[in-house]
Amino acid sequence: EKYLFGNAPKYKDQVRFDESLPDFEREHNGKTISKMMQIGRDNGFFVTYNHPKWSIETSEDYMNYHGMHAMEICNYNCLIEGYEEYNSDVYDEMLRGGEHIFCIGTDDNHNAYPENSAGFDSCGAFTVIFAKELTYKAIMDSLFEGRFYASQGPEIYSLYYEDGRIYLKCSPAVRIFSSTNRRRTWNWYMEDKPLTEVSFKVHDLDKYLRITVVDEYGRRANTVAYWRDELLSGEEM
Repeated sequence: EKYLFGNAPKYKDQVRFDESLPDFEREHNGKTISKMMQIGRDNGFFVTYNHPKWSIETSEDYMNYHGMHAMEICNYNCLIEGYEEYNSDVYDEMLRGGEHIFCIGTDDNHNAYPENSAGFDSCGAFTVIFAKELTYKAIMDSLFEGRFYASQGPEIYSLYYEDGRIYLKCSPAVRIFSSTNRRRTWNWYMEDKPLTEVSFKVHDLDKYLRITVVDEYGRRANTVAYWRDELLSGEEM
């Protein structure tokens, strides 16, 4: 009862509680939150860490959270509300700290402002899932396998690894760049025409890599992080 707040009490009757289990006493520390994440995983949930800036958290908080499947690289509602909720820096920090996690994009829409107004928060960030079919199981399998990307608008059409190189095709972009665990990137910029494909070599010292596609409006698409020792030649990523 004490954890029901906001709109939650109105929907209490729609939730089934396991009365055989004691109430989970929540504390705001890494150990407790990591335990909550593990309980979610054990019960088949896809566990994500959301809006660190809105939550007013720092690395002292989120670097002690372990067990999530993914983190929210962009929360559009929070961006609209004035928080710097594009979190590529947080994602890289967690990856460099050893977390093997994915990234998602969400609009977290509340629709408090009219459509087409500057405050409209629907469809500003989303997650594109590559599923074999439109079923719950196929979508959840793709999420657990990391077969998706986060976007604010740009599209990624294909992405695969072959003979030590990454190949990517996407919607027209003004910039495409890679990020790794090291202070080294690949960068491409639009010259006479927009970028629609790139290819680059994966370096032996890259523990992980991820790619960002930026369109003419500054909107970004972010791939999940791929770990070098898990890449399979010829596999669609």
